[in-house]
Amino acid sequence: MSEDKKRRKYPAEERDWPKRPKNNSNDRVLAKVGEKEPIFTLRGQDKLAPAIIKLWVQRAVQNGLPKHRADEALAIAEAMENWPTRKFPD
Repeated sequence: MSEDKKRRKYPAEERDWPKRPKNNSNDRVLAKVGEKEPIFTLRGQDKLAPAIIKLWVQRAVQNGLPKHRADEALAIAEAMENWPTRKFPD
């Protein structure tokens, strides 16, 4: 049985995920998105997402991304890696 199948699915009230702080950087960024500006969302369940975020951080830091922004992105990647129900995109 795969590791994913062994993981227990917890009801929402039993989950101990990191809580999103109010006014986090996602909220600030989404508030700036133009009406027709394309965006791309990665979900915590996506097995590919953490690696994609880490690659983005590497490239962004090379081009001047502030450390606190890089740290925020890496924390999200880590939370995704620890998400209990992960799968490849449909």
